[in-house]
Amino acid sequence: MGATLEAERASEWARMHATKAPALAAFNEAKFGMFIHWGLYSLPGGVWKGERMEDGGVGPGVAEWVMRRKSIPRDEYAQLAEAFNPVGFDADEWAQLAADAGMR
Repeated sequence: MGATLEAERASEWARMHATKAPALAAFNEAKFGMFIHWGLYSLPGGVWKGERMEDGGVGPGVAEWVMRRKSIPRDEYAQLAEAFNPVGFDADEWAQLAADAGMR
């Protein structure tokens, strides 16, 4: 990563964390919502070659971090893309289900 990109990311991080009040106010106003984390990491679901991310003393696992936590080589992890084929995915349907449940 170049120095310029690193500086931009550091600046963005500082900006985001310097103004928490508006984000917290918006979150508290929303009352009920949903975060969707969905990508290649969804396929193994926090388990790699039979070993859960929590195994080995790394603490609670978050599936998004399986590649790093399990030291999976990039080429090996990229093979998940061959199986990730969300042909039945319908973003509008998911959004409607969330709205029907009262999420804003």
